[in-house]
Amino acid sequence: MLSLNIQRLLNLTRNPVIVELGACDGSETVAMFMCCYVGKPRIVSFEPDPRNAERCRSRQPASVEFHTAAVGNVTGKAPFHLASPDVNGAIGSSSLSEFKDLTASFPWCKQMGTVDVDCWRLDDFCETHQVPYIDLLFADVQGAELLVVEGAQRILKSTRYLWTEFEGRYAGNAGTLYKDSCSLEEIKSALPGDWTILETWGGDALLVNNVCTGNPNQPISFGLHFSI
Repeated sequence: MLSLNIQRLLNLTRNPVIVELGACDGSETVAMFMCCYVGKPRIVSFEPDPRNAERCRSRQPASVEFHTAAVGNVTGKAPFHLASPDVNGAIGSSSLSEFKDLTASFPWCKQMGTVDVDCWRLDDFCETHQVPYIDLLFADVQGAELLVVEGAQRILKSTRYLWTEFEGRYAGNAGTLYKDSCSLEEIKSALPGDWTILETWGGDALLVNNVCTGNPNQPISFGLHFSI
C-alpha cells in the first residue's frame, strides 16, 4: 500500500516519471498510475522473477514500460535468488542478494535455487532508454538496496524522491535476512548529494533529494505532511 505522502506527491506532480524496481504482482504499479492526476505519467517498471512477469503484464496499464529484469550494480546477466511464495501465494521475497536465514523470521520462506536474469545498472538503463530524470524511484528490491544505489550514482543526482525498504522491519531480524541488507543510514550515506529522510514506517522510508539537478519539475511540498 502506498503511503499518503506518496499518493499526494504523485497527485501534485505534472507528467511524473516513475521508476519502479520490484513490481511483484503489479498492484503497486497500478496504484501509482491511479495517483497521477496531472498530465501523463511515464512509468518504467522492473520485475526480475519470471514467475511474476505474466501477472505484471496482464495487470499493468498498457502505457507502462515493463521489463523482465533486475536492477543492481551490473549490466548483463546476474544470478537471481528465488524464494518460495508466502502464505497468501505472493512471490515477493526473491532477490539479487543472497539469502541469509530468512526462515528464522519467516518459516514459510524457502530458498528455491537461482536463475540467471537480465540485469541493469540504473545509470546504464536510463542512458540507453532516455530517462534523463526521475520524480519517484520506488525500490522494492529485498536487501539489494546498496547494489541499486551503487549502479545509479548519476541518475540519483536527478531523482527527486526515493522510496526504499531497509533492514530491521521486523523485530530481531536486523542484518539477518539478506547478505547485502543494510540500515536506512547506510542507504542515505551511499546516496550522492544531500538527501533528507522525510518519513519512515516499519521498514520503509521516503527520502527527498535537496539538490536535485536536471529535473524540470518543481519540488512539491504543499499539502504533504512528513514525519520521521
